[in-house]
Amino acid sequence: MATEIELRAHVTEAQAKTLKDELGKAADAVVQSRCFIDYSTFIEGIGERRLDVRVRVTNGSPEFVVKRGQFGGAKREEAIARILPEDLSGALSVMALLGYEKGVAGGRRIHRGTVGEVEIAVQEVLDFKNPTQAADCFVEVEYVGKLHDDKKAEETLREFLKKRGIKAFLPEEWNEYVAMLNKKWNGVYVHGETPVEVIRLLGAKNS
Repeated sequence: MATEIELRAHVTEAQAKTLKDELGKAADAVVQSRCFIDYSTFIEGIGERRLDVRVRVTNGSPEFVVKRGQFGGAKREEAIARILPEDLSGALSVMALLGYEKGVAGGRRIHRGTVGEVEIAVQEVLDFKNPTQAADCFVEVEYVGKLHDDKKAEETLREFLKKRGIKAFLPEEWNEYVAMLNKKWNGVYVHGETPVEVIRLLGAKNS
């Protein structure tokens, strides 16, 4: 199990472009297509949750993702288990039998890479019903350096954003932003009703 130190912020179109230009110089820069199913919203709520339970497909690779800690907080524990692509349908059935039958579903186009000690993920929010264009955009920055002091790692992220004129969400601001995304741009996955191919195709790697 890993511990992640991460901040999130809304970004304007201009700020997103600046970050993408910066990522263009990163050796590990990639563009990812992702579809996720967030089960926790319908079980615990958004800000109330202590477990963040998801299945997601990124560039065609499915996985279970569980995070523990304050939703919107800087520090959370994270565990990930890969799923064979051909087992996605079975994995969703396992989740349904465990009681996870319904979740918020969303599509993202992610520009990801590392600058110094910070991994940047510029996330373009896609309209789940018509995922051809970005409807909104936010950034996640995660500390990937060697500091073992969580507070100093978080300070590194805040300074990184500040230098670029970007203000990190407070936890309650992140909760409100996610609620807005759920209302306007995300969709709903229901096991046995939503075709698995919808999830698979939205998370498929673009050629």
